[in-house]
Amino acid sequence: MDTVFSVARAVEPDLGSLGLFAILCLACCICGLILSGMLPLGMRTTNVATLAGSGLVIGNLVLLLLLFVGVTLFAASALRASSIILVASWTFLFVPAVVDAIPERWTDSYGGLMVLLCVQAVALTMLYRSGYLAIPLSSV
Repeated sequence: MDTVFSVARAVEPDLGSLGLFAILCLACCICGLILSGMLPLGMRTTNVATLAGSGLVIGNLVLLLLLFVGVTLFAASALRASSIILVASWTFLFVPAVVDAIPERWTDSYGGLMVLLCVQAVALTMLYRSGYLAIPLSSV
């Protein structure tokens, strides 16, 4: 096991930040793929096509934008470029299989949108608690 960690540390010395980035990137990709399936807003045949459903989708999109910007700033300040490329590309490659495994009745409902809101809120909280977000924001 020490050999595995030594190889991983050769690629990225900060394994904690790399793990956090992988989790945040996973949340960002899953939420992005599910929300992209709900656009354009008025064309849905499910109960999400109502005004309340459209509001939930827009709220999710705002949180997703905040999460994406935060994850990008976090990755740029805490990780090597090679680590960012590897983790982000692997996550983006395998997330469609995860989204396909989720039943459609869970993703196309108010409950599914509320779960996405919670996932994004938890991810933003994890990002805020990491402390790396304050460094790039203080230089802006």
